[in-house]
Amino acid sequence: MRAIILTEAQWNRLKAAAGHASECMFGVSMAQPAIAEFGSPAHDMQIAVGQAENAMRELSALLGEVEAPDGE
Repeated sequence: MRAIILTEAQWNRLKAAAGHASECMFGVSMAQPAIAEFGSPAHDMQIAVGQAENAMRELSALLGEVEAPDGE
C-alpha cells in the first residue's frame, strides 16, 4: 500500500462524490420497500439504481485519477 497525497480540491471532489454515491445507495434501499408496500412502479427502482451506478462510476473515476502515478 502506498500513500496518496491529495490536494484540497481533490479531497473535496472525492468527499462530494462519495456523499452523492451514499445518497444514491440510500435511495435504492428506500425504493425497494416502497415498491413492496405502496406498489410504486418498478421504474422507480430502475431510476434509483441508475443514479447509484452513475454516482459509483463518477467516484471510481475520481479515485482512478488520484491513484494514478504522475504521467499515466
